[in-house]
Amino acid sequence: MDIQHNSTKKIAIFVEGLTEFIFISHFIQIITNYTATIKELELYANKYRNSHVGGINFNNPASAVEFLIIKVGNDEQVLAAIKERANKLGKEGYNIILGLRDMYSESYKKQSSNKVDPNTTKKFIEGAKKTIEDMGLAQLQIDIFFLIMEIEAWFLAMWEIFEKINSTHTRSYIENKLGINLSNLEGYFQPSKEIKKIITDYKKKEGQIKKIVSQVDNIIIDNVIDEKRCQAYNCFISKMKSLIDI
Repeated sequence: MDIQHNSTKKIAIFVEGLTEFIFISHFIQIITNYTATIKELELYANKYRNSHVGGINFNNPASAVEFLIIKVGNDEQVLAAIKERANKLGKEGYNIILGLRDMYSESYKKQSSNKVDPNTTKKFIEGAKKTIEDMGLAQLQIDIFFLIMEIEAWFLAMWEIFEKINSTHTRSYIENKLGINLSNLEGYFQPSKEIKKIITDYKKKEGQIKKIVSQVDNIIIDNVIDEKRCQAYNCFISKMKSLIDI
């Protein structure tokens, strides 16, 4: 699928799966006050196709920034998908290309013996950076960000969203009654299991994800950054805000 070139700042974001896909789209709308152009695609059989999720594809001719969000569908293929498509995207005006994927993966599990391991984490990050350097595309700004260990850690960092869904799910309740440590979110090997303590039927389904993500607003986004609740979140969200001069 060809992507039209225009004079606005164009940013392509490759994400792993459905949860990241829905969150990033909502996040962009919130921080740009629904003024950014957003295009959503997914990879299927190694080709672009329109996403069946949400149907955002919002075009604002007056927008100063355009986002292309691409769902790869596999956590270990985000970097490979960027590598394969970066040069063409650059020619189409997407000079900023970001990747967002879970650190939690089959490869990580094998190398870390099923636990959060700083050395394994460092190895993955450095390996990704080396791959990007080896692309030899210095004219493009390419960065990959890892969720440590899953995007559900970010949901926990935005704990206010759960109180908005259910007034009993305050921070105190989540910590003291459910036993979730909100001060060490990147210490959980599989944060999605912690979410299931709050939302017992949580299965990463589209409706559930949209219900959670729809609670996110600018105040919550900024609270996580200001209070340094989650390092990986701060790195990615701060980067996104800097790219659109917010």
